[in-house]
Order: sequence, then structure tokens, then C-alpha cells
Amino acid sequence: MNAPLPPLDTDSLRAAAARLPALPSVVVELITSLDAEEADAESLAEIISRDQTLVARLLRIANSSFYGMPGRIHSIRDAIMLIGLRGVRSLAIAASLSGALPRECPGLSLQHFWRHSTATAIAAQELARRNRLPADLAFIAGLLHDIGRLILANAYPEHSAAVQQHMAEVPCLCYEAEQQILGLDHADFGRIITGHWRFPAPLVAAIGGHHDADAIGQDALAACVHLADILAAVIEPQPEHALFAAPPDEDAWRRLMPPEPEALAICRTIQDQITANGEIFSVH
Repeated sequence: MNAPLPPLDTDSLRAAAARLPALPSVVVELITSLDAEEADAESLAEIISRDQTLVARLLRIANSSFYGMPGRIHSIRDAIMLIGLRGVRSLAIAASLSGALPRECPGLSLQHFWRHSTATAIAAQELARRNRLPADLAFIAGLLHDIGRLILANAYPEHSAAVQQHMAEVPCLCYEAEQQILGLDHADFGRIITGHWRFPAPLVAAIGGHHDADAIGQDALAACVHLADILAAVIEPQPEHALFAAPPDEDAWRRLMPPEPEALAICRTIQDQITANGEIFSVH
């Protein structure tokens, strides 16, 4: 019988975060601009244009069928006119971050991981827009809400495997298994990672609080990501969500979700965006 793995603590997780590669300068500048009261289209286009791979990916997104102008967007400035400055910035951050994150993780399907993350980002953005919350922050928080799972699987494969084994044996949610096996969960690690990267405080709080009842009750952005995570699991079910889905926080649902007919319309909008853009948004 294998000896139980030692629980992880915040110091060991901070050390793991410190071992991550430095973020590309383009990501740092784009993330920093989230805190700016006013964003400038020219400066944003200049930052993005330094990375031609990023430019190519964003133009591919802008020319997708979802935006209705295939083949007619030829520059980042054109994309900003079509999608909006905040929308382009959110997509640019998402695409840039992909190069800084692990591309192989034992026991974790990156295809499923990023599909769910993308669905959560789109759902969070849609909920934020309808509740007059910062949609760009909601998109990035939704995309990275499970970043702790990705880094845990990469930095601590034995611990991650033990969590998966526990979930196979005991019907429970991923973060519940992590708390029981590791002593912390992926949201805690996500808070540490994004804090290490000096992300804006509201983004760090939303990522770190999307499974915490107190945070969900006090932080509208965390509540938005919490609901988006559940909506994504229903709209785009993945293997780990197939048998045991999390219930939504009732107060958050009342505060942020509209009546049923409009809620169904939101789900259809989210599904349409995922169907149109899911493979383009997929960062691996």
C-alpha cells in the first residue's frame, strides 16, 4: 500500500508558482492595461503588433463566421473596430497566455481542460455584460478559473493523480477532492499563481474565490465566474462533469441570472459562441 502523500501548503505552492516561466512582455503590458481607466486603441494595437503569431491568431478569430465578416478584417485596428477594444484585449491576453502555460500535463486532457475553460470564459463574459460587470475581466477570470488544476498537474503529478483516484472512488467535486487529499484546492493555487503574476486584484479574487461561498456572496465577479463554471459544465459537458455536477449558489443565481426565458436565451448565446469559436479560442 502506498504511503499517503503529504498535504500541500501555501509555501510550497508559492515556490511552484515562482518556478513558472516569466510571462511574455506582451501579456504583462496587456494585463497591466486592465487597470487603466482609459484604454487607447492605438497603443493596444501597437502592443499586440509586436507578436506576429498573436496578430495572426486574432485576425483568424476576427475573420471567423461568428463575427459575420469573413476575410474582411486585415489588421488589428480593423479587429478593434469590429470586436471592440476590450474584446480584442481579452482575446489577446488569452492567446498570449497560452504560450506561457504547460503544454503537457500527466493525467489531464488539455483538450477537455481548455474546452471547458473557453466555455466558462464565454459564459462569464455574457453574464458580466448582462449585469454591468467588467466583461473583459470576467472573460479572463473564466478562462483561467482552473489554472490551479493545470499547474498542479504539471508541478505535482502524484498529488494530482491522487485527486483523480479519489474522485473515481468517491462521488465528489474536483475541489472537494483536492481539499480532502491536498489540504487546499485549485482555486487557492489559482489565487497564488495570479497573485505571483501581479494580475489586477479583482481578477485574482475572482479566480481564487469561485468555489468559496463567502467570496461568491461578497464579490460579484467571483459569483459570475462561479455560475459560468456551472453553466459551462452543463452546456459543454466534459468527462469529469458527466456524473456529478456542482449546484449553483442560490443567492448568486438570484442576483445574476435573469428569469428562465432569458436565462435560456443566454445559454443559447453561449452555445452559439462556443460552437462558432471554440476551436479558434482553444489555446492548444
